[in-house]
Amino acid sequence: MDWRIRLTMLVLALAPGLPVAAGEAEDPRAFIEFGHEYASACTRHRAEMRLVANTHEARAIEIVLWRYLGDTRSQGRSVKTLAPGADPEPLGCTKANGLERRWEIERIDFVR
Repeated sequence: MDWRIRLTMLVLALAPGLPVAAGEAEDPRAFIEFGHEYASACTRHRAEMRLVANTHEARAIEIVLWRYLGDTRSQGRSVKTLAPGADPEPLGCTKANGLERRWEIERIDFVR
């Protein structure tokens, strides 16, 4: 796994436990959680399904992601609106055609 993904996962895992100072706005990045699970659609690639979820209890979050296959950025962006308490949204298989697939965050905002 790429070190940037591991670092992002670590930061996101630790961030929700940080207290928010009085009057300070909540950071939507603190409520985004990435994971993966077994999915039959990914077995051909010997990969797992990459998931993204919103852990905020009341607010929806919109996340915009760039997808990479190896070192090449794919066309278009993944835009997901994650409802609070909803099941994680699938992003795609972590490998394809023998190359690693990863996602990088472009933007995250609370839905108004």
